[in-house]
Amino acid sequence: MLTVKTYAQSDKQQKPVVDAAVQIEQLRKEYAKKPSIEKALKLLKQGNEDFFNQQLDTYDIDIKRLKEIARTNQAKYVFASILSCSDSRVPIELIFDQGPLDLFVTRVAGNIAGVSQLGTIEYGLAHLYTPVLVVLGHDGCGAVDATIMAAEKGGMELERNIPILIEHINPAVERIHQLYPEAHGNELLELSIEENVYQQIAQIFFLSPITRELVNNDLARVVGAVYNLKTGRVKWLPQSKVNHILKDVMNDPNKIKDLYAIPDLYSPPEYLPKPSSSLPQSKTPMSHVYVKKGKESKQFNNSSNQPFDIEANADFSISDFGTTKNGEPMATQPRLMVPRQYGYATKKPSPSAPSNLAVESITVDTILSTILPFILLVVIIFVVIAIRYAHKHHRSNSG
Repeated sequence: MLTVKTYAQSDKQQKPVVDAAVQIEQLRKEYAKKPSIEKALKLLKQGNEDFFNQQLDTYDIDIKRLKEIARTNQAKYVFASILSCSDSRVPIELIFDQGPLDLFVTRVAGNIAGVSQLGTIEYGLAHLYTPVLVVLGHDGCGAVDATIMAAEKGGMELERNIPILIEHINPAVERIHQLYPEAHGNELLELSIEENVYQQIAQIFFLSPITRELVNNDLARVVGAVYNLKTGRVKWLPQSKVNHILKDVMNDPNKIKDLYAIPDLYSPPEYLPKPSSSLPQSKTPMSHVYVKKGKESKQFNNSSNQPFDIEANADFSISDFGTTKNGEPMATQPRLMVPRQYGYATKKPSPSAPSNLAVESITVDTILSTILPFILLVVIIFVVIAIRYAHKHHRSNSG
């Protein structure tokens, strides 16, 4: 159990108010009011089965219902956090047959666990008390495909902020290249998509002490899954691998250990206006990356490159896959990453079962597109015959 202190702001000094053990016990009381881990997983799995079989139970929302929802504290009802891709073909509430107040969803290309995503995840776990966190990938993921292309071809022109997505995914692609050197094309893509789920789970455990604490205290569970676009079915990845990742991280001396953001460790950028002394002050930068130089860790703001001291002992990864549109190197900013020894790909994913969703529904448009050409051909033949008959009849009358 961690015993790191958290701090409250005061006018003249910062005083420790509670340690991690006390905080976990407080969270335990809140989690006791929510569905159990097994019940939450059952709701998700049954919801996906309903979607798979086209037997959705999710109700329509009218204005009256929306007003009721707006007055409701979501922490009382939300039962799962989801980290998923932004792909429009993966509508999270729909594929799990859930409605408002059910899921706390974080969506980002490649379902990566960057700093802002980690903040959202920690909010869902520590403040909304969701007993389950699902890291959900999907087949045909464009972000993973772009990472493969960038690693193989190099010199790609990408918009300014896209390379950071690739940087988070690349360790998974590298491991698949090592484990399956003969894999290419769609096989390489699908293997990398599954491995990327494990990569992001490792990232979460490595950088989020509160997530580790909640999982180790059996208050929450992190689960990996991959959604199949063609069938609509979610493939749930082996929990044993997730448990193995957590065990590895717990044994890693470089993992982030500070359970809370301790204001003593942070300083606001000099270029920001000084806040009023009468207002609560937050000293955590809104946008930042991390870089490690030897034993010294520094924090840099993306726009200013001004360093801030921070305690974060971790391995760092800098990859240069190509150039941006203006010709500058893509990976000009180092980023805090999970050490690359976290590798969990062991076998190729099995194909998913066929689904009712994979069968194309017969619609009016389908019928018209099928029979209209045939009808048109019959009409043309009839017109040709009629013209020839009229012409022949005209000649016989003339004779």
